[in-house]
Amino acid sequence: MASVLKGTGPVLLILLPLWVFPGSSEDLAWQEFMKQHHLSLGLDFSQLSCDGLMGTMEFLKGKASHIFIYAIWSQIEDICYRDGLDRYENVRVWSKKPFKILTCELLKSGQGYRDIRSYSYIELHCGLNGFPVSLEDTKVKKKISN
Repeated sequence: MASVLKGTGPVLLILLPLWVFPGSSEDLAWQEFMKQHHLSLGLDFSQLSCDGLMGTMEFLKGKASHIFIYAIWSQIEDICYRDGLDRYENVRVWSKKPFKILTCELLKSGQGYRDIRSYSYIELHCGLNGFPVSLEDTKVKKKISN
């Protein structure tokens, strides 16, 4: 019995942080989500270019489409709040108001991206700690002309 425990000791030490600190991976997922989808209000929305954005982010290169959310980060986070205090956990939630969205779609030629600007409602997956971890869907309310 002692030899079994001795052999599993290193494995348990590696997995221990996952049990003791379950929120740490969730925080990383939230940070990764924001890195991939958030556009700062410090940028001029009308001047943003999908070719520029998709080309500068290594993890987006060659991707057929991607959606960016133009908002204050806390407005995105607030979608996962149920009533201002409690958070939705491990559930999909639609925003109550539309956000400025920049959708980038790869051109048929494969050379560059088409910019599609809109006001859209967004559906986020709120993770186990109640933070947005993925963008699930969008519903366009109104297109914004370029």
